[in-house]
Amino acid sequence: MQVKIANMQIFQPLHSSLPASSRVILSLLCRNRSAAQSALSKLVTPALVATLKDEIDKSGFSLFILDLIHELNLEPELAALPGEAGTIMWLRRLAAADSLAQHIKAETAVSVAAVLNGLPCVFVKGIVMGRTLYEKPSHRLSYDIDLVVKATALPEIMKRLENLGYHANWTGDCHQTDIGPCDSLEDVSLVPQEELDYFFSFSMSCQGKPSVEFKSNPLDTGLKMRELDRFFLTAELLDDGITSPDSIDHLMLQLMHFHKDGLGGWRSLYDLNLLCNEVTARKGWPEFFRRSSVEGIETSCWLGLSVVSGLFTTAVPHDVMKEAARTVKFPRLRPIAAACSPEFVWHKRNILGLLLNSVLLGDTRRKLRIMAGCLFPSRHFLSSYYAKGLPLTALTVVLLLFWHWLVFLLPGGVLRRTVGPSIWGKNSKPTTETLVKPETMDNQT
Repeated sequence: MQVKIANMQIFQPLHSSLPASSRVILSLLCRNRSAAQSALSKLVTPALVATLKDEIDKSGFSLFILDLIHELNLEPELAALPGEAGTIMWLRRLAAADSLAQHIKAETAVSVAAVLNGLPCVFVKGIVMGRTLYEKPSHRLSYDIDLVVKATALPEIMKRLENLGYHANWTGDCHQTDIGPCDSLEDVSLVPQEELDYFFSFSMSCQGKPSVEFKSNPLDTGLKMRELDRFFLTAELLDDGITSPDSIDHLMLQLMHFHKDGLGGWRSLYDLNLLCNEVTARKGWPEFFRRSSVEGIETSCWLGLSVVSGLFTTAVPHDVMKEAARTVKFPRLRPIAAACSPEFVWHKRNILGLLLNSVLLGDTRRKLRIMAGCLFPSRHFLSSYYAKGLPLTALTVVLLLFWHWLVFLLPGGVLRRTVGPSIWGKNSKPTTETLVKPETMDNQT
């Protein structure tokens, strides 16, 4: 289902606080010609024009913006700008390059969907939003293919992708590189407490094609999604064989990514605007609040909806914003909550960050229980994570437990820059035969 936005009114206080280059982009996205003309008239130096060019380049909206400029008949205003962007040629070149890249990604996504047919996997984010929300799929640039998969199906999924020429990125792109073992799927799935998310993020790549990134929780919270089975059941099959989340789940996961990325980025903002309008059209807000409450992500959702509603006033109804604010425990601590990462990942955030996450972002009891469980993991975890699976004596268990506490206390970035590489080193890329069996992953903790 496509959503077309017509003449959205701009929320003046937020709009007026933006720099001129950002006001240009927002006015274009709102299809407000007079506001766009006014903002363009403020770009009076080559430096300001260069800022606009950089912002368009980073937005991933080059083709979309080019079409909006044509639709609103703003070519004369753009051509009159000083400096390199005085002509519209740079935008056309950028749009042509982005369009070609997006065409390759779209073809690859269809191929991946075909080879994974029948397996529990759902495409999320850009590759499906361009198909379901934008007037043209090419208007939404995506950089990789994001797949939500069930842990038990991942070995088979990886085998089939290997037939397309993909290989696992156990180093570099793996979330556990230099802060834990990552020689196999079993390694990257090791967790010290059973409610933590398996394989928080790792990918497979193929030369000349977009990488495929796997997630076992679409919300990327670092915890297991409580309604993961429901997520797969409510997913929708598109015409080209790609499976997409329903609009409510997609809004939830985009709000979480928006918070994780610092509550910024035009692509994320406009995605959220379209998704909010879709949820409103489907009268899905009561179900949205139910699902977000179940997953304990109300604060992150409220933060994202606050920003979107301040820029696109048609996106979030007023009564929805009131309900969203009501679900938040500490609304006056909004700046601190916004700065707190929503990723509850035990070896990526230090213990202070995890505590702040627990208190400010919701689901407090569950997170504190998980933190307590992380302090005393199983003997199997200590052996597999720190001793390459070797048998442990009682003394070795005690020593490894102290080392585990140090890893738990320190941020992952500190470990990567200090002792992590010397302990876990550069790992080899295993063959498919080294992948863990599904039942092993279910019983590892």
